[in-house]
Amino acid sequence: MLTKLDFDIDWPTLKEDYYSQKNAALRKWFEVIAFDLREQIKKVWIADMERLHVSISFLLWFPTFASKYGLPEVYSQPSLNVQTTLMKVERERERERESRNFNSQRTHKETEPTDTQRNRYNKHTEDRRFRRIPARVTHRSLGPCFASRRTPAGHCLCVQKAPK
Repeated sequence: MLTKLDFDIDWPTLKEDYYSQKNAALRKWFEVIAFDLREQIKKVWIADMERLHVSISFLLWFPTFASKYGLPEVYSQPSLNVQTTLMKVERERERERESRNFNSQRTHKETEPTDTQRNRYNKHTEDRRFRRIPARVTHRSLGPCFASRRTPAGHCLCVQKAPK
């Protein structure tokens, strides 16, 4: 591994190392991991090589990568356990990114109501919607009333319907 300013990843050497007979067991162990997760891991590996300007054997790099996520001695564990742990970590990272993006897009004026405010609003609208409204209301008509029924004192009996 040599560092140089004008860096190109040495793909032929890396492929030769990855597909060598001595790495067959480790390669088989790694290829059990889901394809999408493997591709994500490979992207991180390539990014690390470009950042460090060093061609690093993948099977040497992977234990260091996994140890960042609390997986020491990664090759001694079943690959499905490693996959599960890495997928959980990735989901948590994605949730963090989404919450950071969501919070950064919101302005101070656009804050959403809290659960308490939402519950109060829902209770208010629910109360208003299901409040018992008397079917008939007696009132003095100030103008002509077209209701068909009136009291002997001249009050009209209007029917008030509950809002839909």
